[in-house]
Amino acid sequence: MSKTNLIILICVAASLFLWLAENPDVIMSQLAFSAENLLNGRAWTLVTALFLHADPAHLLGNMMFLFVFGNTLEKELGAGRTLAAFFTGGVLSFLLGVFFYPPETFLIGASAAIFTLASFAMLVKPLKFSLLFFMPIGLVALIYFIYN
Repeated sequence: MSKTNLIILICVAASLFLWLAENPDVIMSQLAFSAENLLNGRAWTLVTALFLHADPAHLLGNMMFLFVFGNTLEKELGAGRTLAAFFTGGVLSFLLGVFFYPPETFLIGASAAIFTLASFAMLVKPLKFSLLFFMPIGLVALIYFIYN
């Protein structure tokens, strides 16, 4: 199994865990990123928040694009570089978010991490054809940029 597909499974499992929880606020307070959480020593939320999604539409949209961009890059650049791009883009987006959101605002999702992968895929394999979207990866990336 590719590392990208493993991330997809973790995102689905973590999101279901959040949605089906008896008290989702407790999970958000421990796993979602916020400046407040970071200042309170919950640095792990920089990573765990990447796997949580607000609702099924958010999850499905992100996972479709992650599947295309992540697997394309894994085949071209390897799993290590693909994961490095994913986590670097995601973590940096949360850190930059502290300048735009109140400290108690929770940030979740992998959109920025996937945006990073889309950018790399657009540069590395823009003409590779996506069977999921029936168009070149470069065009899929443009659609993702507009979608977000």
